[in-house]
This record gives sequence, C-alpha cells and structure tokens, in this order.
Amino acid sequence: MDDLFKLDIKSVEGTLFSDDVLFLRINTSSGDMGIQAGHTFTISNIVEGVLEYSITEDKVEFLYISGGIAIVKPNHVLLSVDYVKKPTDFDAKELKDTIKLSSQNYKESTNYDSKMESLHLLNTAENKLKVAQSV
Repeated sequence: MDDLFKLDIKSVEGTLFSDDVLFLRINTSSGDMGIQAGHTFTISNIVEGVLEYSITEDKVEFLYISGGIAIVKPNHVLLSVDYVKKPTDFDAKELKDTIKLSSQNYKESTNYDSKMESLHLLNTAENKLKVAQSV
C-alpha cells in the first residue's frame, strides 16, 4: 500500500517495535511532528513522551518513548530511543495518585523550582496515563 510506511523503533539492545503504519505523531524539540508516507527527509531530536500511530484509519495506538533521534525518509522512519513502554507497562491507579499528589504540591508550593518540578511530574504522569488508558 502506498499510504503505509515502515516504522522501526530501535535501541542499543535491538528492535523495540517494527510495523507498517499509516500515521505517526512524535514529540520533537521543535514541537509535535506528524508523519505520513511521502514525508520529506528530516532528522530531529525526540522528546520523551507519547508516540501516537495508526495502522488503519479507524484505530489509533499509543506508546511512551524516551528521548532520542528520529530519522524520517519518505517511506521509512527510524527512531533511536532508550526505551519504549506499552499501555500494559503502567499502573493507572499509581499514575492517578501521582497526578493528584503533583497537582497538590504544585498548588501549595511557593518556590519556583518546586513548582516546576511538580509541574514536570504532573505532565509526565498525565502523558503516561494517556498511554495506559489507551487499551
């Protein structure tokens, strides 16, 4: 199919994910990047977070990836990362507790650094929960 392209996610330990996909969205250092077959050649830094992809038009799937590098060619995308986490790798209850605690810490903190640390923990837990609840 001309609409599909190869997505490979690799680490130093080997291939973590490989499939033909219709659409891919990753977080990069310059913002979100949406990729479809025929995308122009690009190399970009990946930021830790949610990777969204679809194999068919009806179903979107989610993974959580570490930061790394994306090499995008018109018919192939290679992501070099440290790890990939699937929805089943997360404990939704634990993430909800982290969200609640981080939100509370953010509201109660008067120190800028503490507020930013709480905000980072909150955002990370929310992104992981998005992946966890996608099953």
